[in-house]
Amino acid sequence: MHKYPHTVPQLTNEGGAPALREAPITSYSDEHASIAAIFVMHDPIHYYRDLQICMDVLLCPRRTKPVRLYFSNPDFLFSGVHSEPRLAAGAFRVCLEALYKEYTGKPLQYTLFGKPYAVTYEFAEKLLRQQAEQAGCSISRFYGIGDNGASDIRGANHAGDHWSSILVQTGTIAKSTLPEELADYEVACVDAAVDLILKQAEQPGKQ
Repeated sequence: MHKYPHTVPQLTNEGGAPALREAPITSYSDEHASIAAIFVMHDPIHYYRDLQICMDVLLCPRRTKPVRLYFSNPDFLFSGVHSEPRLAAGAFRVCLEALYKEYTGKPLQYTLFGKPYAVTYEFAEKLLRQQAEQAGCSISRFYGIGDNGASDIRGANHAGDHWSSILVQTGTIAKSTLPEELADYEVACVDAAVDLILKQAEQPGKQ
């Protein structure tokens, strides 16, 4: 945006781009061809700007290899203080997918990290086991706590028999009725979930 303010004319016309001493460049040079990957780590604030730039990078005609695209959070909605769920990072992915399909006629290829995907739970489990080993103990049961059945609970339920899922009632997203999104336990809040875990740990054979 700084080098090519006319990338997104709407922002340029509204004063959203910085003032330049030199005349703006209206076509890209070779920067886009050298970009190897796009990482979407969080919800973009300026959807239009970031969708346009992502499309420019993905569709660069001088590219010899496809751009690798990564998303860190698949959640379409999240719970906040508003009475209804709000759009989350996954909504940006849906928008980019639709634009790419409309433009090219092909599905968008990407790698998705985050709940409920197994790699997230495998990584968390690995780190927890390493910490337990350093402390001179072991872990026999893991708990996944969350307020979203489609991500938090589904992910913990699919992570293995040594995982238990706990649904907290503090969210605003409607409780799921799908079998794979039903929690092993349901409590009022995170504090209650911690109390439940500690009580479970006090039972013989539990760690």
